[in-house]
Amino acid sequence: MPDSDELFFAGSESSWRNLLNTRRQGDDRTTKLQPPSLATIYYLFQRHDFLHMELNITPLQLRLVLCTIQTQVIDHSMNNRFSAVEDQFGSSPQFHAEKNSAFLRQEELENMLTKWHVLKRRVVGSAWQTQAGIACMLLYHLIWLELYICHDDVQAIAGKDGHTAAKPLLPQLQRWAHSSSAWKAIAHVGQIFKLLQSSGGSNGSNAVLRPVWWPLAVSRVALLVWCYGVGLRLSTGSTAGVDEAMLARSPTIILNDPEEDLDAHGKVIHEGEGIPCILAADGKLTPLHCISDFFDMCLKILKDGKSKSSPLHESVHVFLADMKRCGIPYSKV
Repeated sequence: MPDSDELFFAGSESSWRNLLNTRRQGDDRTTKLQPPSLATIYYLFQRHDFLHMELNITPLQLRLVLCTIQTQVIDHSMNNRFSAVEDQFGSSPQFHAEKNSAFLRQEELENMLTKWHVLKRRVVGSAWQTQAGIACMLLYHLIWLELYICHDDVQAIAGKDGHTAAKPLLPQLQRWAHSSSAWKAIAHVGQIFKLLQSSGGSNGSNAVLRPVWWPLAVSRVALLVWCYGVGLRLSTGSTAGVDEAMLARSPTIILNDPEEDLDAHGKVIHEGEGIPCILAADGKLTPLHCISDFFDMCLKILKDGKSKSSPLHESVHVFLADMKRCGIPYSKV
């Protein structure tokens, strides 16, 4: 029986038809099984006892289930964006009911992503060092980022429609920067860097393992960390979230430690626990609150992967260089 991966990757219509004919022919005594559809797999995936059913899932089916979850996360994120509402509306019973519903839905999506990761470990193990595997895991962590903050809000704050249009969103950004959602998001930032470093090799020599859209992952994490710094600066006057005296006594915490196997959720820290940092390939620690240094590290990753250059790669490099020169233009609200 050709599995769904084999059918999906058939190079032509004739080869696809030959696979189907092979299934129909052969020994009549052989039982022919029809590969389950994505709808069937997803229906089973939603069952509470799915992980105990010991189903045979292929890597392609695994990726398609993740894409199905992604669609739901984007829908949830777009329906729960930052909104410039007046305080009186925020205290209404309807507002609280909608917030409770959104919280329960987010918890449901978190459980689905966690279940998917458990399934991924069963299907392909803890490592998945192929181009398809790296792409899938990058997408997995980007979906988590979208769940914790809508990328449209990130773009708005970064000035897509101008700083004046974004200013009404800044109070919500300040609250987000001190929430558990922000800490969980930066934990996944660390895992994205870890994936890019493991798939890039020395000076990008193994960059073939990265999907063609990998510069977008660099752009997404750079903008998220920039917004995180904006939120902390507006509320505390420092992109570190603490004053200089406290900063000197705070321990550093590596988010992408290569010795730690934390690819499900990353290293989640809490406010006041320490200073989150990214470990560069040369062993240098870059704190997230050092926005200029962080952007330098992102630009270096793009530069090291230039051997697989593309128009997308070049445009992301120019965009991040412009963001670095821009700094943080917002004044305190």
